[in-house]
Amino acid sequence: MVDIWDVQQDQFFLRFNKTHFKSGTIEEFDKVVVEQASPNVISDDDIREALDKPFLALKALLNKFSEVIPVYRVLTLAEEMEKSEKILNAIRARATELELEPYGERPGD
Repeated sequence: MVDIWDVQQDQFFLRFNKTHFKSGTIEEFDKVVVEQASPNVISDDDIREALDKPFLALKALLNKFSEVIPVYRVLTLAEEMEKSEKILNAIRARATELELEPYGERPGD
């Protein structure tokens, strides 16, 4: 597979490989671009909705994150919304887990 991103390169490639296209040695392929949603992308509105849901739903959301930055965003909004200490402590605990994960450590080790 030859990946060509420039229109000029594409025209050059097509022009100089006409015989290969005719013989079937090279076939045109339309690349399908599939955007994958990252579990770490979340809007402020979605965070607010999650903070208004039951505690276990919030825990499930926190466990989906693989980076610490969205967890800190959740923590900031939770503090702004004046959520309970139970919720704030759960968010802080998840942030700590994610911070220690690259080092192979777990909180309390």
